[in-house]
Amino acid sequence: MVQKPFPRNQDKRRYDTFELLHVDICGPMEMNSLGGSKYLLLIVDEASGCMKGFCLRVKSESENHITRYIKMVQAQFGKKVKFVRHDGAREFATNSLQEFYEDEGIEQQTTVPYAHQTNGTAERAIRTIVTIGRSMLHHAKLEKCFWAEAAMKAIYVKNRLPSPKVVHKTPFEIVYNSKPSVKHMRVFGCQVCWTDGGCEEDTSSSSVKC
Repeated sequence: MVQKPFPRNQDKRRYDTFELLHVDICGPMEMNSLGGSKYLLLIVDEASGCMKGFCLRVKSESENHITRYIKMVQAQFGKKVKFVRHDGAREFATNSLQEFYEDEGIEQQTTVPYAHQTNGTAERAIRTIVTIGRSMLHHAKLEKCFWAEAAMKAIYVKNRLPSPKVVHKTPFEIVYNSKPSVKHMRVFGCQVCWTDGGCEEDTSSSSVKC
């Protein structure tokens, strides 16, 4: 589809889940992650606020993640992605991505260059995740190379907190139509113990602190 600039006026339309996706990239980070990543790609659903993050070594990796994510949500949730909104960065407007959008009938919407408010959803989401991630690293007294783990944890938590999109519902609930369990969640960076697979009742001698 033809790439269209997104107007300055605020979008008042109500979208279905996954109908409009916002994408943006943050980075390079101050330090590479343990896996060698330098960038964070964030995809945000307009309707639910649900976020999906990917850690990238180079910006060009974003193309593969975007196409795979769109295919996944359309196949698993039976939803149709109709619009992808981004800031017009080169990694979001490659020839192969444009061909993919045309094949899928997806319209690209580019925001006004250097007018951050027109790409506010994605930029606010990235700012929130980066801020939470930094706080997690500070609280856990971990090095900056753990930024990727902190970012993924922050996204996981945010998807399970009340969304401003729908009152009294989390992004997880809006997408999956069921309340998320948080019983398994622990404080980021806390000490854990690994067991060798022996009897669960006997943890005195078979567990090792990590």
